[in-house]
Amino acid sequence: MTELKNKRSRIEIWICDDSRPMANLLYGFIEKALKELHCNYWIETFYQGMDLIRFFQDEMQKPDIIFLAARMKKTSGFRIAQDLQTQNCSALLIFVSLYKEMILPSLPFHPFGFIIKARMHLEVKPFLEKALIALQLQEKSTLIYFYKGVECKIPYADIIYIQSSQKSLHIIQTGNREALLWNTLRNVYEMLPQQVFLKISASCIVNIQHVSGIVEKDILCSDGSRLPVSRSAYHTVLSFFNVGKENA
Repeated sequence: MTELKNKRSRIEIWICDDSRPMANLLYGFIEKALKELHCNYWIETFYQGMDLIRFFQDEMQKPDIIFLAARMKKTSGFRIAQDLQTQNCSALLIFVSLYKEMILPSLPFHPFGFIIKARMHLEVKPFLEKALIALQLQEKSTLIYFYKGVECKIPYADIIYIQSSQKSLHIIQTGNREALLWNTLRNVYEMLPQQVFLKISASCIVNIQHVSGIVEKDILCSDGSRLPVSRSAYHTVLSFFNVGKENA
């Protein structure tokens, strides 16, 4: 069981869906899960995407997690996600939709997860458990290693992917930066939070928050890199992004 109490004073969750019955149903599932996880929480509900944007701009208290409908009548969830990104929103974003076909188009917005509405009763709590762990890890979110006797630190958020090459690892980071690490991919993978980092082959680990798409059997990253997914990892990758699940 994931317990956030004593780790953060309060978890702030926002819901945005222009279907009031669906938003209220989601609210119920989230509240039930948070009570079972012994969390101190606050939930805000929005029925229009632009109401959420205005609230984000005006409110001092920012959300930790946003559950956002991918498809809404006036303003799509993808447009809202884009606006939030331009305003440096650091909340974990979980899209919700009736249609699993919306999963792949959501990836350029780097969601933490995607929930099919028909499966909310099954998926809300597991996604919240992973999100709460990820939020806790943000407080100690640095890969620490030693290179030539010097302690080096790289924030998890800066790591796009890690690729092994012979006996070394190349840590590809934002801002066109790269670090070299003499270690095995297996050892480093065990050091990383596996709610955020995904092993897509025997030679590569990717930060899911820098995944911008899946094309054929390749992962597209925010820096433009295209990384092949191994045959053995392919179904795990699809399942991680909820692509392989049915609507019901």
